[in-house]
Amino acid sequence: MAKVKVKEIDTRNFEISQPLLSLCLIVSYLCPMKKVAVIGAGTMGSGIAQVFAMAGFETIVYDLQTAAIERAEAAIEKNLAKAVQIGKLDEGAKQETRDRLTYTTVFA
Repeated sequence: MAKVKVKEIDTRNFEISQPLLSLCLIVSYLCPMKKVAVIGAGTMGSGIAQVFAMAGFETIVYDLQTAAIERAEAAIEKNLAKAVQIGKLDEGAKQETRDRLTYTTVFA
């Protein structure tokens, strides 16, 4: 699994918070936990889920509303496509990030 390094991601060009990404990367190295759940797929939830997935975490995105899940998936896809377009992410890393994301309306 490829690790994402902070210096490879220029967050000025797409919607990811640099402090949040840094925190996720630090947590990924210090904690054996490799699976997270983000409850709420709104603007913040989808951004948080994307950052965790890019940092190597298996990420479950949960929301009660299917429409919110669909918007989150579309927003993340748009951000990843833009990152590839501007050369901050390659297609392989984009696919790995996608593969780490699971979207659901079932909280079990």
